[in-house]
Amino acid sequence: MVILPFEYNLESKNIYYPGRLTPYELNELYNSCKVGLVFSLTNPSRLGYEMFFSGLNVIEYDCEFTKYDLSSNYFTKIKDEHNIVNIVNNLFNYKMNSNFRDNFIKKHNNNKELDLFYKIFES
Repeated sequence: MVILPFEYNLESKNIYYPGRLTPYELNELYNSCKVGLVFSLTNPSRLGYEMFFSGLNVIEYDCEFTKYDLSSNYFTKIKDEHNIVNIVNNLFNYKMNSNFRDNFIKKHNNNKELDLFYKIFES
């Protein structure tokens, strides 16, 4: 199923528009999924972080705006739709080690995130 952040007028059993969600509801939604896809091209997005910390395996479009996001050690970076079905299938079968995510949380903090944010605007 594809979950869109905006209303889309296409009748499909595979597309679902959840409407506006609270952070708790969003986390519950993410916890019911296995793979998150982020194709934001307009601004740095924190959706991948939200998905990652909720336990999803994340696919992110690799572009100028995402180069400061998590590395390919944490996110699966893609440049186009080539082989997307196989990538999603592989991630459905991949079980993230919770220690892996917990170690990331210990190594990163808000000051590092803020520094990366400033670098985006400096460049």
